[in-house]
This record gives sequence, structure tokens and C-alpha cells, in this order.
Amino acid sequence: MPSHLTPFIPYIEKCSDDSETKIPLLGQSPRGIQLDALRSWLRICSTQHGLLCQGDSQEEQGSWSGPLLLIDVQKQCLVPVASQTRYVALSYVWGQSQSSCTTKETVNILYQAGSLTHGPIDLPSTVQDAIDLVLGLGERYLWVDRYCIVQDDSIAKQCQLNAMDKIYANSFFTIFAAQNEDAADGLYGDRRVLSNCGSDKTDFFLRQSNRQFMLGHARKLMRSKWYSRGWTFQEHLFAPRRLLFHDDTVNWECGCAAWHEGQDLSVLEDDRRPPLSNPKPRSQYITIPRTGFDCTPWPDMFRYSRLVSMYNRRDLTFPEDVLDAFTGTLSYLSIIFEGSFICGLPQFCFDAALLWQPWDVLERRISAKRIAPEAVLPSWSWVGWSGTLNSESWRSTSTYMKEPLDVPNKNAQCSWMTRSTVSWTHSETLYGKQRPVRVSALVLQPLLNANRVELPKGWSRHIDKNDEIVYRHDCDPAQDFRYPIPIRDQHRAHMPPMNSRYLHTKTRRAFFKLGEAYSSIASVCTAVDILDSSDAWSGALRINQSSSEDNIFTYLNTSVELVEISAGSVKNQDVEENCFEEWNRKQCPRHLGLYEFYNVLWVEWREGVAYRKALGRVEMSAWEKVAKEVINLALG
Repeated sequence: MPSHLTPFIPYIEKCSDDSETKIPLLGQSPRGIQLDALRSWLRICSTQHGLLCQGDSQEEQGSWSGPLLLIDVQKQCLVPVASQTRYVALSYVWGQSQSSCTTKETVNILYQAGSLTHGPIDLPSTVQDAIDLVLGLGERYLWVDRYCIVQDDSIAKQCQLNAMDKIYANSFFTIFAAQNEDAADGLYGDRRVLSNCGSDKTDFFLRQSNRQFMLGHARKLMRSKWYSRGWTFQEHLFAPRRLLFHDDTVNWECGCAAWHEGQDLSVLEDDRRPPLSNPKPRSQYITIPRTGFDCTPWPDMFRYSRLVSMYNRRDLTFPEDVLDAFTGTLSYLSIIFEGSFICGLPQFCFDAALLWQPWDVLERRISAKRIAPEAVLPSWSWVGWSGTLNSESWRSTSTYMKEPLDVPNKNAQCSWMTRSTVSWTHSETLYGKQRPVRVSALVLQPLLNANRVELPKGWSRHIDKNDEIVYRHDCDPAQDFRYPIPIRDQHRAHMPPMNSRYLHTKTRRAFFKLGEAYSSIASVCTAVDILDSSDAWSGALRINQSSSEDNIFTYLNTSVELVEISAGSVKNQDVEENCFEEWNRKQCPRHLGLYEFYNVLWVEWREGVAYRKALGRVEMSAWEKVAKEVINLALG
């Protein structure tokens, strides 16, 4: 398992105990789910892990930034949220269940005691099981999206979607219902809940290490319908304490541990054990709310690229929900990312973020329940396409990170740099108000080895063990950077994510033709040579088509319209090969030591708007020779 992916894989990062455990033989699993075991997990985590597994949003509960309604499991009705109310959250798959939701028409009725069981609501089995479980564990309040959000109140609903990170982060714990594919099928599968553990044991066991056993559970969970859904992604990401029901088991995961039913936790139940301390003291420079997502106090584009790549493979019943299902994640990261996000692309490094590429063939997202003008699915952003993105294509967004020389396949510092050549604006409608895209000045002109330049506030210059200049910031003094980057001032209000459909700029365009198609290690998509009018090699495009398909040569001699979006350069070193499909073409100038190019989009026009077909690079001198026409570009 690559180390940069383990934070996103269930159980594995938290399963440090590799001791032996007893696992029931196949067919001998206990028939009941032991409430005593679940209570032990909650008790141990609360007493031993302290604040490490507890959300600490500074926003007052009951405001627009947290839950507005909760289910009172004792009174079986909805109640408005009072300040500092402790609640449990539920993450589940709606499926095809036609159970009703809370609406403006029914919300007042659902405030009445008993209305959830004897009123207008038909609770699906999963929700009813969750209510019973919360009651059995001695808790009183439960948050369930379809009932605690008034579904036809557009303003309140959007505010709650924006607060998903806080809703799950500040739950006492979250129940994850991954056992079945539909809410109507219940939480437990064939098992039932037992109040104590004295009457439902088996004497038939295998012995296996805890880590090996949890790895098996991780694989099973990642194959579940629940794990494939887009809406459940951020719910799992932000919940600090998790009860996970899947494959006829129940497991625990929190910020410090991952446990299963077969583990002997008695050694951890000693109340004399001191609470764990945070191995990473929280920065005094910037405060990030605690969640299940361990985030740096500075914008980590390396990790964000992996996060987006894993999310974009998930399924959505309605493709236009792609931003709504991710908006809690974007809202949380906006605290850290200067300039927030424009349609899922970070503004502080926008030029490099536009260079996202497919790993495999992507499918264009098309609105299913909204008319096209109301959906935010632009071709220039990854949110307009579903499938597997190539996270390496965003590598030039994180060249500020100092890469350790002892990491496998990282024997050289990434040299890929992106340079702005156009000024972008963005708008929600084609002819609506345009707002400028503000790329950080620290990214536009990075301070590489700037010995005599005054550094921004909070930054300092150092010499590392390799006698190289590195930069550090007060927010994370242990992290080395190649150059300073924007660090948000915690005393300023952060900018919320922006959902714009159009990009505008004045840029150059040119017409080339396509040559030979080929495969490369940079992706499983087709790569195609770009040729000028004399058939001289000029660059390459990555086509949204598999290189294994029989018709990869159909692009030969196709005329393409290319528009300039930025410039870039890369040194001739092995570490860059995974990012460039043209790397091993004999005509590629990287063989001369430095490859300089323009980043270009192949576009097609519809009603005065250009749409992305493919992204690639044209060698710098070849572009300068041909690109003489300046146009006003509107990307949709």
C-alpha cells in the first residue's frame, strides 16, 4: 500500500496493533452484535484518546454551520438543535427506497412526539435500526440527512450541504451502514443486537494477526455499494469515530485505533492508563478544526490530488450532484487554501490545477434532473467528468514541497514548473459578472534560492542536511519547502468554494494536425503526436480514449484547434517520466536537458463557447512559430 494512500483506506492507518487475535471460523460467526463491545469501544476511545478523536469546531451548534434538526430517539420526533447537543450521525446508501423525506409541508408535524413512527414518515429499516441502536447505547439524538434536512428548502439545504464536514466531524460517533445496498434492507444483515456478550459465543477459532484481519475487512468494505457512492466519501473522511457495519461484522475506527469484534480490549480498559497526547502539537499560527481527516495547516496539493482522484471514481445517481457531494470537503479545505476553490480547482495555483489529465477513459457528466444551464459541469474542470484521474498530472501544483531523497522513486526533486501566460476570469453564466482568478504571487514568481529577498510573514530560510536552501513556516516548523507559498491568516474569514460554469481569457490559438498514436506509461489513454504543417513533431495530446482500442489510429491527419492556457518547463530526469506521454518520443526536446513548452487545450466550439476535448503540450519554439492569432476565449 503506497504510504500516500493509507490515510484514505479504511482501518489500515489506525491498525498499529499486530498482535494475534482469535477469528471465528467460516459459518461460526456469532449471531448477535454485542452492545457491550460497542460500549467498550466508545468508552476506551473517550477516556484514552481524549481530544484526538473529538471534533472541536469553533462554530456554535445550531447555527448554519452545524445540524439544524436532530431525531430525538426517545420521543421519536424531530427537534431543533440546542447549543452543545451531543448527537450520533448516520451514513448510509439511500438506494431505491421510496421512503418519504422531511419537507416544508411535513416538518411541523414531525416535531410532535411519536410522529416518526405514527406520522407521515415511512422510515426505512436502516434508519429504524440506527434509531434503536442509538437508544440501546444510551444516546438520545441522531442526525439523518433525509429527515434532518428539509429537502425542499433550497437555502437551508445548501447551507447544510456546505456544513457536511462539520456535521460529521462534530458527531459523538457515526454509524456507517455498509451492510446492504438499499436503506430498506436494514443495518445488520442476518444478525441481531444482543444487550450483553454472555450468551452468543463460539469456540471455533482461527488465529490471525489483527492487522492482517483488518486488511481483509478493508478490502471487503471497499467493494461495498456504500463505499462506491459519492455522497459517502466525505462522511467517512470527516467522522472522527466510526461504527462500521458490513459483511455481517461490526468494526470500530477512530483517529487512533481500528478494532474488531474478536479483539481482547481488556488490557486497554484500565482506567489508570493516561490519555494519549497529540504527537503533533497544534499550531498556534493557524487553527484547523479537528476531524477524522488529518490535514496539514498548509495547502497540501499532493494529498488533494489523491483525494480528488479517489472521489471522482465514485458513483452518483445524479451526476450534477458531484460538487454538492464534495462541498463539505471543499468548505473544510477552504480554511487552509488561500483563495478557496473555483469549481473544485484551487485558486492559488489555478494555472497548474487546470492541467488535470485522465488516467483511464473519463465519461462526460450530463445532468439528469436539472436542465443543462442550471448544472455546474464545465468541461475545463474535473467535476465535468467521471472516472479515474491521473493524480500525477497535478504534480506541478506541489513543486513547493521538498521531496525527501530516501523515498522510493523520488531520487530527484520534481522540476516541473507551470507559468501563467494568460489572465483568467470566471462567471456563473456566460454573460454574467466576471470575477478575476487570483493566482498567488508566491506561485507566479516562486522565491527559489532567493537569498537576499525579504520573506513573507511567518517564513524563515534554512540550510538542510544536504546543504540546500529550504524554507519553513511557523504553522509547521518541521516541514521543508522549496519556496514560500500562501498560508491563510486564521484571523480573516475564509472564502467559500465558488461554482462557476465559465472561464474567460484572451489567448492565442493555432491549428495543427495529429500524427501517430501510441501508448505510454503516463496513463492507459491514447497519446497522439502533434505535427505542424510540415509534419514536424511539435508536441503531444492525451486523448480520452483507451490505448488498447483498435481504432487509435483514426486521429491521423486530423486537424485540431489548440488554445494556449499556460507555459511550462521540466528537466530531463527520470522522476518526471510518469507525467509526460511524450517523454520517450525521440523528437522530445527533454533529451537536450530542458523541455520548455506551452500547455494547450484541444477545443471544440458550440454556440460561441469552447469545450475541452483534450489537453497536451506544444514545444515552445513550435508554438511561437505558428500561434499568431489572438482570440477571446470562453470555456464552458
